[in-house]
Amino acid sequence: MSPLPPGWTEAPLEVLCDINPKGDSIDPLTPVSFVPMPAVSDEQGIILEHGVRPFGEVAKGYTRFQDGDVIFAKITPCMENGKIAVARGLHNGLACGSTEFHVLRPRENVVLADYLWRFLRRQSFRDEAQHHMSGAVGQQRVPVEFLKKTLVPLPPFEEQRRIVAKLDVLFERLQSASADLAAMPKLIKQYRQAVLDAAFRGELTSAWRIANIDTAPAQEFYEERQGWAVKRTRQSGLGRDEKSAILTRDPALERTLAEVAAGRSLPSTWLWCGLGEVFGTYVGATPSRKEPAYWGGEIAWVSSGEVAFCRISNTKEKITSDGLANASTRMHPAGTVLLGMIGEGKTRGQAAILDTEACNNQNCAAIRVSEGDYPPEYVYWYLYAVYERTRSAGAGNNQPALNKEKVQRLPLPLAPPVEASAVVRALEARLAPMQRIEDELASSRKHADRLGEQLLGRAFRGELVAQDPNDEPADELLKRILSVQAEPADARRGRPRRAVAQEA
Repeated sequence: MSPLPPGWTEAPLEVLCDINPKGDSIDPLTPVSFVPMPAVSDEQGIILEHGVRPFGEVAKGYTRFQDGDVIFAKITPCMENGKIAVARGLHNGLACGSTEFHVLRPRENVVLADYLWRFLRRQSFRDEAQHHMSGAVGQQRVPVEFLKKTLVPLPPFEEQRRIVAKLDVLFERLQSASADLAAMPKLIKQYRQAVLDAAFRGELTSAWRIANIDTAPAQEFYEERQGWAVKRTRQSGLGRDEKSAILTRDPALERTLAEVAAGRSLPSTWLWCGLGEVFGTYVGATPSRKEPAYWGGEIAWVSSGEVAFCRISNTKEKITSDGLANASTRMHPAGTVLLGMIGEGKTRGQAAILDTEACNNQNCAAIRVSEGDYPPEYVYWYLYAVYERTRSAGAGNNQPALNKEKVQRLPLPLAPPVEASAVVRALEARLAPMQRIEDELASSRKHADRLGEQLLGRAFRGELVAQDPNDEPADELLKRILSVQAEPADARRGRPRRAVAQEA
């Protein structure tokens, strides 16, 4: 620790505060505030709200404190999260609250409650307190002895006021900037969604269509893929999953597409179709975990957890040729789009593009977009755009899930292949700057978090405000404390006790 500035000293908390003090005698009918643990904000470090109860109802089994006390959550994870606050505005100036609070009552004219609060709220202090916790897992607490022995850098009392005032101003500015940064991702998300929606209405390529008026319509690509599917169904030697990889239209799908088309028009050269009507769709499998010979090979195997709106060029696990041969999964070419099908978390509905040949597990569908000489990025970005709708398609079960047929029946606004590539170029040109902005925002938010800790570090090293040689040195304050503590107990008892006002 760097040397303290002139006029500063260092003292343990037990000298600066009365820790977990006993309360005065109070009329049981006196209304007091009631502060359970949830009433303390871990983000702001303040008491958000409190009820009022007659003191007699909460006198036993709760922790007592008063206006001006610092309450410190001692149990995990409340302490680590920052549930530390200065008690203010309590009914009749009194409160009872959770037994999981330590109470620190600053000694008058020696240390400011707000100065202590800032010191205790530092992330570095909470990290240190965590290392000193004791007790069973999930019920660990900060021992009172740790608090008592904690050394606090103590400036002159008037300098404490200047430090607290300066920190209040700086943190208000920092919190305002942080709030602005926190609001930006939502705006970016809205803008990105607007761009995606415009792309798949054909609005980003309207000028392209005028310049390329002779482009074959999507209907030709659709008929070509359906014709290829019919040939597959007649081909001998193919399994059922191969023959059913591409869906043929039925009345149910026709009705679904008609409903979608009624609410969203497309360019005349586009059409609505089922995703599986034009791209082969497959579900994978997991080789037996009981067979070591199936694992640790050279064949890329994708788990659904890796399907997270990304490109996949390598996989966490690989299987052997025996593993591939003994599981109902198959290799898919680069350019295949994977779609997560299972789970209540974020996985269901997320997509990824294979940049390498790979197989996959049973919790994601493999959509062979590149097999039809179609840009996989078009399907990938469309699935990104309709992520929430895709998740809804898999809702309603005990374990929300999509399946092969549901994936095949997802409505797709099919652009002609050449225009689909133009859509991707136009879309990615607009999305790339937004990604850079998001990266910069994430970096700025981390910097803001670090800046708060840095400001506190400067404050408690005496670097935030100027020292005033006219301030009474902090060691003089301590001498007064120690002299009072050294007085006989009878002498101290003769001093008047705090009066308790009783308001209805």
